[in-house]
Amino acid sequence: MNPTNETPQKKLFKYLKNVVPPEKNLADCVSEWLHVSSDSAYRRIRGETPLTTDELMVIAEATGLSANDLLGVTRKGAVLFESTRAGTADLEFTTYLKQIHRQLSILDALEEKEIMYCSKDLPIFHFFMYPELMAFKFHFWMQIIVQQPSYQDKAFAMEMPEANAQQLMQQAAALYTNIPGTEIWNTESISSSLFQIEYYRTAGLFANAADIRALYSQLQEMIFFVGRQAELATKFLPDQNPATRPRNFQLFYNQVCLSDNTMLANTPEGRVAVINYGVLNYLTCHDQEFCAHVAHEVDNIIKRSTKLSDGNMRHRTMFFNAINEKINRYKKLV
Repeated sequence: MNPTNETPQKKLFKYLKNVVPPEKNLADCVSEWLHVSSDSAYRRIRGETPLTTDELMVIAEATGLSANDLLGVTRKGAVLFESTRAGTADLEFTTYLKQIHRQLSILDALEEKEIMYCSKDLPIFHFFMYPELMAFKFHFWMQIIVQQPSYQDKAFAMEMPEANAQQLMQQAAALYTNIPGTEIWNTESISSSLFQIEYYRTAGLFANAADIRALYSQLQEMIFFVGRQAELATKFLPDQNPATRPRNFQLFYNQVCLSDNTMLANTPEGRVAVINYGVLNYLTCHDQEFCAHVAHEVDNIIKRSTKLSDGNMRHRTMFFNAINEKINRYKKLV
């Protein structure tokens, strides 16, 4: 999972494999980009035929990357990240969701895979399963984060995202439940959602108080459901029978520190690190040395955490009761 003695060229093509669309073969792309035979493309991918400078420039143009970016993949100490931003319009937000869906689809298609999630905020995938929360989060993202003009000064009244966005969220949630995963939470992981609802309440951005109470109730429902998944050590959707699902979920409580919304995907071909920034935006890295450092840090956090899934009812009950009490304190303000 962490290959050693990779040549710079092999490292470059390993990175490019994650750049091309999942439905395309890297060798076919290289053959098309460089106007060489399939055999010649494979020889370059395997490192048997060195890339020329001209070929590197052609690949850079074809992938939309700069030559400096591609050289950075091979330079010692340099780490290349891909940035995924939420955008500034509804269409771009849908594109953002498509990118999440695409990456989860790639993982889901692998026979062996795992996602480790160090959570500062509640993982976004859980919100995708709840219509009211999803509607509020979408409104908040569009108004405060993306600053979409049509949402400015617009009160929230339980309007749902457009149908395509809803479908993408639901599909992404389903894919996430298929992928074995470990999540590390803190009792403060709920705080950002509570602050967002409270901000809207005090700013007069709710159409009526009933909507606020409905959001808090569904937030409690979501927390209860995650607790149920932890109890069964199984990821599943609210309308699914957990007995038909694999045991693929571990939840830990870290009370030492609040993490930073870092995801690490483990696959047979290597690790992928995803670093969140600016609430909705994230950076993706395929550099194996960097990912190994992230994996080491995640392992250290787990060692200092309490396992809440698959048994350990006392600690799990205490943890989720503490979160529920936080929600109730805000709910009483309505």
